Amino acid sequence: MISALSKSATLYLAPLLALTALLLSLFSFLAPVVLLHDRVALLTVTPSTSLSSNQTTNVDGPSVFLGALGK
Repeated sequence: MISALSKSATLYLAPLLALTALLLSLFSFLAPVVLLHDRVALLTVTPSTSLSSNQTTNVDGPSVFLGALGK
């Protein structure tokens, strides 16, 4: 009885838990992109502010922000 329970745990429960963990990790990584698609970016490029009239910082070129959520 106990050997059948341990065998079923290794054959059925472990892959099921691994699949559940994989699906939950994919959902947690991709959920912001699906739900907030207009506010989330993988790469954000902002232009230089040295040519604008209301210059507040000394940035000499474009700024590139790279990350899972962009900003």
